Amino acid sequence: MAEIELYRKQPKKLRKKPKKFLKISISAFKKIFSPFKEFLAKTPFWEKVQIAVILSGLVILGIFLVVFGANLQTPLFLFLLLALIFLLILIR
Repeated sequence: MAEIELYRKQPKKLRKKPKKFLKISISAFKKIFSPFKEFLAKTPFWEKVQIAVILSGLVILGIFLVVFGANLQTPLFLFLLLALIFLLILIR
């Protein structure tokens, strides 16, 4: 409540207006992800877990590629790729 009172006491020229960019990006974010929200509402819990495991594996692979300069011949990358493929086979 104190913050609201301080805001009202400021002259109108000094009041900070909310940025429209943030508002636009949030609404765009909601529009993009609304089909996913509907999809996730219909899917059972274990399928959500499977999707989370797959996405986290892809994120780990992406981080690995960025950190190690996309050197695809490294044994660790190949191991991670094989582990992700194994997870996909195991889940399905």
